[in-house]
Amino acid sequence: MKIIVLGGLSALVLAACTPTISMVGDDPAAANNTVVARPYASPFVGFQPFKTAAPNPWRATNEKVGRLGGARAHMSADDAQSE
Repeated sequence: MKIIVLGGLSALVLAACTPTISMVGDDPAAANNTVVARPYASPFVGFQPFKTAAPNPWRATNEKVGRLGGARAHMSADDAQSE
């Protein structure tokens, strides 16, 4: 019995919290209302397709990274201290 009363009470509380809907102005569903035309704007304006970069020779790239200090040379000082 307690569950039924609590369920009914909670339904009444939720119903009291719902806002009332009031129409301000014209009815949006009226057939005589005018619609403002908007120009079409494509979402792809300014899109540039992916372009594959020319591959670098791997041996020269590995030697360059080795001269620079390896992968650690690309890390900032804060990243190197955290490891």
